[in-house]
Amino acid sequence: MFQALLPSGLQQRTSQRLHIFELLLPLHPPGPGAVPQQKRKQTWRDFEQQFWLHFFPVNAEADAINALEGTSYYQGGWMVDDYLDNFQALVSDTGYTNPQVLVVKFRRGFRLGI
Repeated sequence: MFQALLPSGLQQRTSQRLHIFELLLPLHPPGPGAVPQQKRKQTWRDFEQQFWLHFFPVNAEADAINALEGTSYYQGGWMVDDYLDNFQALVSDTGYTNPQVLVVKFRRGFRLGI
């Protein structure tokens, strides 16, 4: 029910994460007094499809570009190494190669008071 209140992009990601959780749930033993549910057995193919959807999104390039172009991407409380790793992953996904553009984008989100 709470998903109806979320923006559409977040709804999709939340539902994908919930679905991955549902795939992994059969690996967790049921608690005491739990009633076993009859459910279709998940195949390796089912898991593989969900894995690719979750970890290799179709719009990875667009998501990375939106993160770097938006105003919400900044270091915040991250360690410098974590910020650098995340920034490099986003740059890799975007395909940006111009060093001047990369410096501007890196500095815009970097906490300069360090």
